[in-house]
Amino acid sequence: MRIGSPRFLAAGAAVVLLVAVAPPPSASASESGVELVFGSDYTDFGLVAVGSSATRSIDVTNVGEQGGTLDVFIQNDRDLFSAPATIDVPAGATAQLDVAYTPTRAGQAATGIVLYTGSDAWVTQVGGMAADPPADDAEQAVVIQVVPGETFYYGTDTRLATTSTLEASCGVSNGIWFTYTAPEDVVLTFVSPPVGEVRDGRLVGCSSGGGLPYTVLAGDTVSFFTGTGGEPGWLDIWAMVQPLPHYALGISPKATVDRQGVLTVSGTASNRPDGDMYLTVSVRQKSGHGYVKAVAGPMAYWLTADTTGWSVQLAPQSGKFVAGPVEVHAEALSPSGHGYGGTTKDLTVKASAVK
Repeated sequence: MRIGSPRFLAAGAAVVLLVAVAPPPSASASESGVELVFGSDYTDFGLVAVGSSATRSIDVTNVGEQGGTLDVFIQNDRDLFSAPATIDVPAGATAQLDVAYTPTRAGQAATGIVLYTGSDAWVTQVGGMAADPPADDAEQAVVIQVVPGETFYYGTDTRLATTSTLEASCGVSNGIWFTYTAPEDVVLTFVSPPVGEVRDGRLVGCSSGGGLPYTVLAGDTVSFFTGTGGEPGWLDIWAMVQPLPHYALGISPKATVDRQGVLTVSGTASNRPDGDMYLTVSVRQKSGHGYVKAVAGPMAYWLTADTTGWSVQLAPQSGKFVAGPVEVHAEALSPSGHGYGGTTKDLTVKASAVK
């Protein structure tokens, strides 16, 4: 686009106004005899990683009667865009102007590229979008830095990321990698699309969706990758880090059975760190026709490192419990329902009849 006199060089803000109202290129003769037409009014660099560089070639055709050497001026963001100081364009010929975009920060950037000689000047626009380099593999992985009990967030554009064979095997495309070293025994849960778990450089598991917990013991380092599972684009990633429950269960060696054949079993429980526990107790007693069985739970308990007592009544599914030996199975699970951090206890107890 021709903009006339190059007096804009001393007042950059006026250039934008002139460009906005300037007419399309005309065939009228310029003072220099040079008349330029750009191959495009706007050249898009697309998405470029911060710290890298992309180059686009712009066709510059001289439809005038005279050739010339034109000066090149970048209107703004001169720390991001660069081009040769001059360009030679013979009459009737097309030359290429190479413009480089080297972003140093994420975000959009745009500028006008002005070619001028004497009192004549022409401008074309260029622009691009910059994004931080993707955490594209284990070596570039984002470090998850949160303490247990907190939630980790990371947002990124996955269009610059590639898809490895390992990622594809978990249904992940344009994977983003993370690494985490546990300061204590924890459960890490990604609330995101498909996730792959890598330990010691080996894929150990895939999740088809978010919400699957991963146990990481104190001092262990584990890597994960996740992605959209479809078209690349912006990806929001949340990961919850929670202390891993350590339950301890005890079963009393003595139980009671009432006249209705209902069995009462008791025991102890504790948890480190403090937190909820779901307790399920199942029992069976051998009889002349097989087993008398019952199940109770899950029952919720708030536990601390201090021992807490528990007691449960179990009505038989059929028949009656009687005085004598009873096999007891107790199971403690996290309220998440995923079973991590759980423990079990088995004991044959002696049931006594109560009046």
